[in-house]
Amino acid sequence: MTADTVSLFLRTGNIRDFAFARSVPRSVKTPHGLPAAEGFREHVNQNPPCEIGDGSWFATIDEVWRLP
Repeated sequence: MTADTVSLFLRTGNIRDFAFARSVPRSVKTPHGLPAAEGFREHVNQNPPCEIGDGSWFATIDEVWRLP
């Protein structure tokens, strides 16, 4: 599993806004994380829905690393 970072600049106008998530293989069943992009198994899609605090997206990378 890998961690992904998305700039929220185009959504919020703040260059310092980022969101963090975990990419997981489709075969792994977990409530946290985003499925990997087709053809690029180490990355998520370029424009996934992104809402910090929705269980997939987090405000800090440390929150992602602490996931079970």
